[in-house]
Amino acid sequence: MDEDEKARVIAEAAGLGRIVEMDEDDILSAAASARAFRAALTEKDTPADEPWPPMTAGRRNDRP
Repeated sequence: MDEDEKARVIAEAAGLGRIVEMDEDDILSAAASARAFRAALTEKDTPADEPWPPMTAGRRNDRP
């Protein structure tokens, strides 16, 4: 079962059958957006994602 088919099944199980019939593209677009958002929250950060220069606490003169 591909992602689009899963989205259709979930939407119909949630009682959105009429909405799916009227505008299936919106449902599939919302599902794709939700998958991307979830992936962004669960993917591990890489060192390349960190700000540079590294953020430090305190004033510049307080650091060694």
